[in-house]
Amino acid sequence: MRHRDIIDVAQPTRPYFDAIAADCTEVVTGYARHHAYSEAASFQRQMISAIDAMLGDTIGTAWRKAVRAQAKNPRAATAWKARALNLDADDPHMSVALACFAPFKAETWMLAVPLPIPCPMGPKFAEPEDIVLIDPATGAAALHSGDTDTLIRCDGADRFSVMADAKAWAREIAAGAVEWFYRREQAHRAANIAPEWLGAPSALAIGSQDKIAWPRVTAITAGEGIDAARLKRTIFRQTRITHVESAMQIGRAA
Repeated sequence: MRHRDIIDVAQPTRPYFDAIAADCTEVVTGYARHHAYSEAASFQRQMISAIDAMLGDTIGTAWRKAVRAQAKNPRAATAWKARALNLDADDPHMSVALACFAPFKAETWMLAVPLPIPCPMGPKFAEPEDIVLIDPATGAAALHSGDTDTLIRCDGADRFSVMADAKAWAREIAAGAVEWFYRREQAHRAANIAPEWLGAPSALAIGSQDKIAWPRVTAITAGEGIDAARLKRTIFRQTRITHVESAMQIGRAA
């Protein structure tokens, strides 16, 4: 059977919207390549509205509603996102650092991080697989889907770091976005080839780490909010092969 003959009965229109998203991505990327960022943003907002009018109520429309809402006042939205992560709202890098996130109205205002995490300078209207919702007041994380006791993997690496502190995880993504942006500018001047956007540098543990199904990898480094000894016991109970490391602590010489 050819791939195009396979129909997802749960989302029969998905191939059409995937094709639209691919075309839109190409247009937005073209605008960004010529540094026409306002035109790219305007085109993106128009396409988001058109797609959501056809899709109805989905996790994607919920995410894109949040994207549209912050576009009404980007400066205020960026300042709110910075404060939610305890960052300096006046830092000029914040617009790039926090471009992948959006304020999200649930029972209270949450910081939304779509999965997979979109490129900072790319389109934001793709249908997310899920959304991480971070409470700015407590730092607690939950998934829009309602799933819990799960691991948000950063990539398919055989070694990775994991955090339980959702704010620290999001701040790491923000720092990576700024670094990626400057590497992109340097690469554009040198060879006109943008570096690959890899998303989150670390994994995020949501819920009880004892109940998470940990992957069979060579090593996991315990990051912010993770008890290395407890994680080691949990993983050994599940797989008996993965090695857990504590993050290296470097003290300043007197």
